Amino acid sequence: MEAQKASPSGFAITAFIGSAIYLVMVNYGWQTLLTIKTAIFLFLGVFFSVLLVGVPFYLLGGWIQKRFFGHVDVPVSPAVLRQLRIASTVLMMVQVVVTFYATKFAYDWYFS
Repeated sequence: MEAQKASPSGFAITAFIGSAIYLVMVNYGWQTLLTIKTAIFLFLGVFFSVLLVGVPFYLLGGWIQKRFFGHVDVPVSPAVLRQLRIASTVLMMVQVVVTFYATKFAYDWYFS
C-alpha cells in the first residue's frame, strides 16, 4: 500500500483565502470581493502563501517528525503517537497564526 503524500499547498491556500476574505469583509464589505484589485490580491496571495508559509512549515513538520519521532516505518507506542498528534496540531495552529498576520501585513500594504 502506498503511503499518502502530503502537499504543502493545500492548508496554506485555505488559511490564506480564509484570512483574506475575513479581512476584506471586515474592512470594506462583501462588495469589495468582486473587484479586480481583490482578485489580483487573492491570485498573487495564493502563490506567495504557498512559497512563504506552506513550504517552510511543510519542511519543518517533516524535520520535527524525523528528528524527534524517528521514521514512520518503525512501530511506535501510543504515547509517541499522541505526542506526534499534539506536535502536528500545534504546528498547524502556528501556521494559521503566521498566515493570518502575513496576510494582514500584505493586505494593509496592498489596500492602503
